[in-house]
Formats: sequence, C-alpha cells, structure tokens
Amino acid sequence: SARESSRRVFLTLQFLNAYEGLYLRQGAWRVARHQQQRAWASTVTRSMSWLVTWSLPVCVLLCNITQARARETAESGWGMALELSRSLEGPCSRAPGIAVDVGARGGEETALALHEGYRVVAVECSADAFRAFERAYGTNEQVTMHYGCASSQTGNATLHLASDSSSLRRAAVTTRREELRKRPKGNRRKSMTVPQLVVDQLLAPFHEPVCAVKVDVQGHELSVFKGMEQTFAKHRPVLYFEHAIVNLGAEDAKELIPFIRAKGYHCLPLHCDYCNVLCTPDRQGARVDAVPAARRVQR
Repeated sequence: SARESSRRVFLTLQFLNAYEGLYLRQGAWRVARHQQQRAWASTVTRSMSWLVTWSLPVCVLLCNITQARARETAESGWGMALELSRSLEGPCSRAPGIAVDVGARGGEETALALHEGYRVVAVECSADAFRAFERAYGTNEQVTMHYGCASSQTGNATLHLASDSSSLRRAAVTTRREELRKRPKGNRRKSMTVPQLVVDQLLAPFHEPVCAVKVDVQGHELSVFKGMEQTFAKHRPVLYFEHAIVNLGAEDAKELIPFIRAKGYHCLPLHCDYCNVLCTPDRQGARVDAVPAARRVQR
C-alpha cells in the first residue's frame, strides 16, 4: 500500500542518513589521527635536528668543564703539595717518587699525581667508591690500590655510611634528626665492616721515596698519621689533609696539628674550624710559609 511504501522510503532515508553520519565521523577520525601522526613525526624531526645541532657544542662544553676542574685541582693544595715535594732538598727533587692518596674517592688527586709523574698508592674504604676507582685505574701499572680504611692498627672496624659521606667515626656522619627524616629510607645512615690498613705496611714493599701524602677520611686523620711513624722517620713527605672540627671531635682536633708539628713540620693554617691544611717538613728548601697567600687553599 501507499502507507507501507512511504514507511519503507522513510526508513531507507533514515538508514542512509545514519550511514552517511557514521562514514563522516570515521573520516574525521582518520583525518585527526593522520594529523596527530604528522605532529609526532614533526616533533621527532625537530628533536633529532636539535640533537644534531647541539650535540657537538654540548660535548665541547663538557670537555671544557672537565679541563677546568682538572686545572682547579692542579691549583689546589694537593697540586701545591706535589710541587713543594719537588722543591725540597732530597730524593724527590731529583725524580718523582710515590704519592699516597688516602681517601681516593673518584681519583681526581690520583689523576693529578700520575700526570706529574708519580707512582700512586691509593686507599679507599667505601666499597662503591673503590669499585669506581678500580674501573678507572685497575689497568694502570703506576697505581697500587688497597680496599680498606687507613688507621693506626690492623683488624676490622665499623664504617658508618650516610648518603653524602662515610667515616670510621660515627659522629662524622651523624646529622640532625629532622634532616635524617627528610632523606629517603634507602639513603639513611648505615654501617658495614671494613678492614683497617696501616700506611707504613702498605709502603714497605716499595723502594722509591714517598714524596707527598693526601688524607681525607672524614675525621679519622689522626689515626692515619699515627700509622705513618716509619714514613715520617724515613721519608718526611709533604702532607695535605682535611681539618674539620665537626668531624674530628674536640680531642682529636686539639691533637692533630700539634702531633704533626712534633714530627718537625710547618703547617698552614695552624687554626681553623674547617679547612685544608698543608704541611712541609722542617728541612732546608721550600717551606709552606713561603707560599703566596693567594695560593693557600681553605674552604
């Protein structure tokens, strides 16, 4: 009938309209997806272009920073100690001997000593730092590495660890309670057992003169020097070490520099709360008090 035909035409038109709308929506989705893909491709292209453009300048900048740090180290007290060891009368003035790096960490001071022609005996008691040091210098025949904490006696000791330091002295890594709570649990203070090493015993196999000694052990410096009695008596090296009352404690801070001066050394500075101290043996030649004030290093 006419009514049924009209109904069929109406339904057919509705179906066609719905199909057309679906088709248009799918087409719009395809267009949007294509535009998104083009946007991503454009972003990747710009990123690659940026990397190609800036990779060389960034590499040059990093190289310059590394060289600047090396120059800064060369001008530091350790570089001065190596220089003074050659200016003093004795075997070190004729040829480089041994430089001792106690608390070697990343090896910056070791690198400087090697550059100056010294053989290096390095000591590091942080396991992580020692592994990094070993990766850097393990194949260098001029470097002898020892894992352990330099001290006045052998045996085992407890090394106290914090996120930013380590020491045989617990007080040297103790922080305020509120600062400790702010740190992630994995970075809070821990401890581990480490071997203790005596510097005199480590140097016994060598026949070269010991020219300079650097010590940075977060408050355990006095014990390290007490384990160097034979080295003081036989070689009288130039000394460069950290002096921090907050790490040393009141008693060791009072005793440290007088102990070294009693061995016949001149030290600068004589008094400080936190600084690097440079000491030269009392013998004819260059002395630390002759170093220009502008080149003396404190921090």
